[in-house]
Amino acid sequence: MGFINYIKKTYHRNLLELLLSKNKYLIKNKILDIGSKNRRYDHLFNGDIIAIDIIPDPDLNVIKGDVTNLKFQLNEFDSIICLEVFEFLKPEEFKAGIDEIYRVLKQGGTVLISIPFYYYDHGDYIRLTYKYVYDYLKKFNKFKFKIVKFGNKYTTIFDNLRYYMIERRRTFLKGMEMTPILFIFYLIIKIFSLERKKDFFYSGLFIIASKK
Repeated sequence: MGFINYIKKTYHRNLLELLLSKNKYLIKNKILDIGSKNRRYDHLFNGDIIAIDIIPDPDLNVIKGDVTNLKFQLNEFDSIICLEVFEFLKPEEFKAGIDEIYRVLKQGGTVLISIPFYYYDHGDYIRLTYKYVYDYLKKFNKFKFKIVKFGNKYTTIFDNLRYYMIERRRTFLKGMEMTPILFIFYLIIKIFSLERKKDFFYSGLFIIASKK
C-alpha cells in the first residue's frame, strides 16, 4: 500500500482492510453485511450479499437494519461481516448483537467482526477490550473463535498525528502542508516493520468466529 492510502484512511482502517482481505475466503455463498454503509467491500467476496445499515441507502440497495434486531430467519446466512458496528451500541445491547448474529448464521458459518479500541471519538458509545470480548465469547460458548489485536503504539501515534495534522485542518491545502511529517513517520514504521510489533496498545480487534 502506498502512503496516499494512509492519508485517505487511518492506519487502523488500512490494517483492518488487510485482515479482511487475508480472510475473505471465509466469506461466501449467502452473505450478510451488517453496518455496510456504502457496500465498500462487495468486491472482496463471492456470493449473494445482503447489505444492511441503520441508515439505509436505496440507491446502493442498502436496507435498514439493526444488529440487535435482525429481520431475518434462523440459520439464514452462510457468512456475516460486521465491521466497526459494536462500538455504536449501548453496553446492554452488546449481548443482543452477538445473540442475533448467532441466530441468523448457519451452523459452521463464519462471521468476521471488527471493533475499534484506541481510536478517536466518532460518536460511538462503548470501547470493548480484548479481555472483555474474549471472556464473553468464551462464556457464550457457541462460537469457535479467534481474536486478533491489530495496531500498536506506533500506528496509534500515526493516527493521532494524522487526525490533528490533517482532519482537524480547516482546508485541504493546510492539511497537505503537514504531510511531510507524516510521510517521514510512515517510512520509519515501514522500513523497520514497526507495525508488526506487539505491545500493550492496539487500535482494534478483529474477530473470526464460526458457529458450533
